[in-house]
Amino acid sequence: MKTQLSAMLLLFVMTANAQDAKFESAIKKNLDQMENTRSTEEWNALTNSFERIAEAEPKQWLAQYYAGMSNILTGMRVESADKKDEYYDKALSYVN
Repeated sequence: MKTQLSAMLLLFVMTANAQDAKFESAIKKNLDQMENTRSTEEWNALTNSFERIAEAEPKQWLAQYYAGMSNILTGMRVESADKKDEYYDKALSYVN
């Protein structure tokens, strides 16, 4: 019984670590991309990527932070005032 319980606990810990590694890898990939992102379309794609990570990991504050920040940075690059407001409103939802 103890062996089975230990095996189940080990499996749980290993699964949690694998998920953390996948999360960290996705965030790092996007941060590396952020350095070379120039166009509005690239920023929009990066913002969408951060938002998908934030939706997949709602308890990870770092994903929420970068989803909000990338919405602000994307909003700064669009011309239309209405589009800017959309991005800023999305950013505000991540702050809340």
